Parts: sequence; C-alpha cells; structure tokens
Amino acid sequence: MPGGLAGRIILMVVGILVVVQMVGWIFGDNDKWEFDEPEEVAAEQVIAATQLLDRATPEEREALTKALTGIFLRVHVQSDVPDAGRTLRPGAGGNFEEEARELLGPLQNRDVRVGYRGEWDWDGIIMLSIQLLDGHWVVYEFPIRAFGMFQDRSSGVSRWIFWLLVAWAIFWFSNRLARPLRTFAAAAENLGRDINVDPLPVTGSKELRRASKAFNNMQKRVQRMVDDRSLMLAAIAHDLRTVLTRLRLRAEFIEDAEQQTKAEADIEEMQAMLDAGLAFARGETEAEERRLVDLADLTRCLTEDLTQTDGPARYHGPTSLVYRCGPNEMRRAVSNLIRNAIAYGGEADVHLAQGPKGVVLTITDKGPGIPSDLHEQVFQPFFRVESSRNRETGGTGLGLAIARTIARRHGGDVQLSNGANGGLVVELSLPAT
Repeated sequence: MPGGLAGRIILMVVGILVVVQMVGWIFGDNDKWEFDEPEEVAAEQVIAATQLLDRATPEEREALTKALTGIFLRVHVQSDVPDAGRTLRPGAGGNFEEEARELLGPLQNRDVRVGYRGEWDWDGIIMLSIQLLDGHWVVYEFPIRAFGMFQDRSSGVSRWIFWLLVAWAIFWFSNRLARPLRTFAAAAENLGRDINVDPLPVTGSKELRRASKAFNNMQKRVQRMVDDRSLMLAAIAHDLRTVLTRLRLRAEFIEDAEQQTKAEADIEEMQAMLDAGLAFARGETEAEERRLVDLADLTRCLTEDLTQTDGPARYHGPTSLVYRCGPNEMRRAVSNLIRNAIAYGGEADVHLAQGPKGVVLTITDKGPGIPSDLHEQVFQPFFRVESSRNRETGGTGLGLAIARTIARRHGGDVQLSNGANGGLVVELSLPAT
C-alpha cells in the first residue's frame, strides 16, 4: 500500500474501475449488443439487388434502380464497361477492396471492379461495378462516410482523452481529500515548535470544521496550562526570593566564619537554581522573532569569547552561513553546549556544516562521556550525572534541556553520542529553511 492517503485513495478508485471493467467483460452479454458492420450490410444489399437485376426486364431494371437509389446509395445500369474510377492504393482503402470482394461471395465469379471518385475522405465516393449475366453492368455508388472508415481513429483519440480526464479527476480529488490531513499534520508540527502559532482556519466540510475547532480548543488549553504554570512559577519565585533575602541577612549574624561561608554558598546556589529554573520556564513559552542570522559568525565569536573566560575551544567551519532563527535563543543554545563541553570535557571542538537537510553543529570534548542509557535522561531539567557533573561545578542541570527546547522550537533537535576515542559528541541539527 502507498504510504500517503492520496496514493491509497488513487489505488482504491483505480482498483474499483478495473474490477468493474473486468466484471463487465466477463459477465456482459456482448452478443446481445453486436451489430453488423456497414460493409456487411452493404454487401448483402448489393448481392440481393444484383440477383434481382439479373432476372428483371429492361423496364423493371429502370424501376428497380430508381427504388434502390437513396441518400447513401446510387444505382444505375449501363451496357458499356463503366469507368471504375481511381484505383484503391494500399493504405488508402486497399484493405477495403479485398474485404469487399470477400463479402460478395455469391458474385465472386462475376467481373467486379472497385474504385473511388474524388478524395479518400468523408466526401469521396466508392464505386462498385458488377457485370450482370446478360453482359450489362450495374454500378453502385456509396459515399465513404456511410462506412465510417475514420470512426476508429477519432473514437480512439476520444477514448484516450476520456481516460486522461478520469485519471486527472482521480488525482485531483484524491489530493483534495488528503489536503486537510496534511494541513493538520503541519499545524501539529508547528504547535510542537511554538504554542503561540496562529490557529487553524475553520473552513471546509462539516467534519473538517469540527476537527479544526477541536484542534484550536486544544491549542488554547495548552496555552492556558503553560501560562498558569508560568504564573505559578513566578509566584513561587517571588516568595522564595523574599525567603532567600531573609536567610542572607541572618547568615551575616552567624559567628562561626566557616558556617557563615557555607550558608552563604548554599544561598547563592539556591538563587542560581531559582534564576535558571525561571529562565527555562520563560524560554519554553516566549518565542523570539525569526530573522536572518550569520550562524558561522555567531558560533565563531562565542567560541573565541568562551576561550577567554571558560577554557579552550576551537571553531571549525565556514566563514559565513546565513540562517533564519531567533538570534538570542540560538546564541543561548550554542553557548550552553560549548560551556558544557569545556566544563565537563576540558575543551571543545566546534564544527559547523551545512548539508541538503539543513545545518549541523557538532561539539566534541575530551571528557569521560556519558553512559548510553543516560543520553536521553540528561535532557530532563535539573538532572545531573553525579560522576561528572556535581554542585561544585556550579551547574544546575538545565543547559542541555534549554538547548534542546530551543532547537526543537526551530524544528531541529539535540542528540548525544559517545566518541570513538572517548569524550562526548553533541549534535545540534536545524532543518533547511
């Protein structure tokens, strides 16, 4: 079966047409609808008329020829050898002459001449001359149009045009039926990137309008849940900041210097975790306006700045690579990934490349790596691998989560793998725009 709905509809409709046609061929009573060919009917008339004229007197022959003459047949009798007209050439009625002589079975022993007058087209005249038993000649003149010799060619073209129109109609209606599903798939994908996208237009059939309304209501509920969570986090943050301020004041009255230092460190860590958590929550709901950004220049400048502040980092890639994205969001995602590589791997090698599927940013380090079964778990907020990432480093466990959120909002992703020679390989992929 085809993968797409349009392909399945086309296969179903074509299959139904084929089955109906085969059933018609197998069970149809074709004999009931068979008609004699015009050539056979004309031959029977010629045989009967010739046999009558053989037995008729000259006066009766004149009456018979007048009675036989009509719109599609003219008959006359003459004593001298008639002019047979133009000879039928192969490809211009030659087969018709052979067929005419075969159809005149009872008259095969007579002298028969076949020719035509005018042009071999609808306006031409076929002349059939047959010698009677007394030596006279009877001449039958048929217009070529009476035999429909050009009907097969025109009907064949019409038949092809008909089936082409049927095929076009099948493709058009199938794609028309599958279009709403493609629209829903694109809307769901866009909603996964940004919950603040425009709602679906409520148009189309009754079922389609109902589905669009349901999808829009679902989007509103998701937006409301996210807004409620942001408001809750903001309220918690406000209350926690008040408590942290009081703790910081009370820590100043601790007489033991060592305990005072530890208390202040715990308070600062709590403050950093609180700020990072709020920033992560805001980053999931606040989408930045997209514009063209030179990713190569952004990544190279970040690498140089972090080399001076965090540790060694090297950039490998093009001098310029323009991409449509949120500049501050992308700066934050790339910065988090490079900082992680320096902090937990000692150094960072940053590789930027563009391919047919989009942009790929690969960051490798020299650290111990992460066990494969934890590659997805480390993207959870506040999760840290204790053997390599602990509180002493100052991390909050949100760097990878923020980077993946930003990448997926742009239609991409962040994936982890362990290098062949050790270290962690982080790949940020972005789709082509």
